[in-house]
Amino acid sequence: MVPLTQALVHYAWAAVHVGEWPAAATAAHEAAGLARDTNQPQYGLTGELIGALATALRGTEPDIESLIAEPERALLAMKGGPLLAAAHLARGAAAIGEGRHEAAFQQLWPVFDESDSAFHRFMRWPALLDLVEAATGSGQTSQLTDVIADLEAISKHSEPPILRLNLACARPLLAADDQAEPLFTAALAQDLAGYPFLRARTLFSFGRWLRRRRRSAESRSPPRDSVALFDALGAAAWSRRARQELRATGEKVGRRAPDLRDRLTAQELQIAQLAAEGLSNRQIAERLFLSPRTIGGHLYRIFPKLEITARAQLRDAFADRVRD
Repeated sequence: MVPLTQALVHYAWAAVHVGEWPAAATAAHEAAGLARDTNQPQYGLTGELIGALATALRGTEPDIESLIAEPERALLAMKGGPLLAAAHLARGAAAIGEGRHEAAFQQLWPVFDESDSAFHRFMRWPALLDLVEAATGSGQTSQLTDVIADLEAISKHSEPPILRLNLACARPLLAADDQAEPLFTAALAQDLAGYPFLRARTLFSFGRWLRRRRRSAESRSPPRDSVALFDALGAAAWSRRARQELRATGEKVGRRAPDLRDRLTAQELQIAQLAAEGLSNRQIAERLFLSPRTIGGHLYRIFPKLEITARAQLRDAFADRVRD
């Protein structure tokens, strides 16, 4: 069980950064449970915080602190140091998704500050775009010089994809206005198919830049494309921000139609989707490393949230796509 617990935590961490947030939350939840059963507290607490990060990215939980506070307290008592980075990333992701740049920067900076106990050499990589947007939005880019130089050097030496792509998407945000456009173009020319959230974020930022330059006609397409990606990912907070940006270009756009699936937690969403595909409780349990009884309990709570009464109705509940 020890290798499985560790594998689930690593899988959850990877799934977070390719936009598979329900899968990440499910793996993190199961890792936390296995860790408790096998006396691996550090992996369990890390799993809980990664699950909180996946939820923060979706932007559907108004009280993200309730998911973070207890595992963070436990890690503090254990002098968890760098393991606390995941708590900072979750709070930072929630803040930046809502456009609260100053709050996001305060949460994210310890992960990048080598003098802070929460500094984490590798967790910096996927959080770089969050930090840069938070810094540019709160007038604190002067603090980033050494951090960017260090990460650029690492990228040139070993080219880890998540760092290389975050750097590409962050560069136009740090550039002077008259130098940003080719950097946005270069970032969007990268192969971001495996990182749709990075692409959506960059389209959103490019649209804002174009609008500030009073290029109204050109500024509509990037946020329109970002809305589609944010909706597909289930990034509710970012979808709201992108719609606001699109309206600011003069384009009429309705609010995202209410989606009953937004009422589900990340784990409930994955279970419901698998059940809608025709998998039995036992098959879902085997795939998610849960018990069939646990799956049945989740479905019992899912049905009223989706306003259905039978398993056969799940397929229809997931057939309707979100429309503006």
